[in-house]
Amino acid sequence: MGETVLVAGFVLIPFSVLSVVSSRVAARLEDWLGFRPVIPIGCTVFVTAMLAFRFDRGSLWEVCLVMGIAGLGSGCVFAAMPRLILRSVPAAQSSSALGVNQVMRFIGFSIGSALSATILSAFTHGGLGLPRVGGYDAAALTGAGVWLTAGIVAYVVPGGARPDTASSLATAGSAVGPGPVAAVVPDPAAAVVPAPVGGSSDRHDAEQDGADV
Repeated sequence: MGETVLVAGFVLIPFSVLSVVSSRVAARLEDWLGFRPVIPIGCTVFVTAMLAFRFDRGSLWEVCLVMGIAGLGSGCVFAAMPRLILRSVPAAQSSSALGVNQVMRFIGFSIGSALSATILSAFTHGGLGLPRVGGYDAAALTGAGVWLTAGIVAYVVPGGARPDTASSLATAGSAVGPGPVAAVVPDPAAAVVPAPVGGSSDRHDAEQDGADV
């Protein structure tokens, strides 16, 4: 049992490391390609990992390689998702939208774990208590199908860009019309500057009084 836990922790190392690396690469991909294809690219990478696990998992280094590829895909997706959300919602709703994203992530983790356990349990027979080979194949193909669907949806239904303050003000001004907007914004040339106390007229009166004396 202890050896199994040790191996499981070991294969998670490449997943964790490459997830961090991929989260940095996702920002570069968005600069080069735009925000729309970043999530589908991450989903495609994860599908590649699932298919590799389905057809080749005979040794520990192959499993580590599969986990590393899966880390690249998941890191890319999870790094791009908050930026996509921030582009798609008004600024006043950013905190709520990111909170919903976190809740949906945990719900997805729970559903995915339960689905994987259900599939493996369905292929577990006999006294060994371990799933048959077909259980891992079915779990890998199911995961590949889920990630492929997510990539297609992320590409077909992208979020719209959030309007900035300047465009909102321009839209509001065009809707109101030039009259009220011009009434609100004063003309600098028409500003009246009051004469300072003790100005030219006061000095002229003082000089005239002196001349009379």
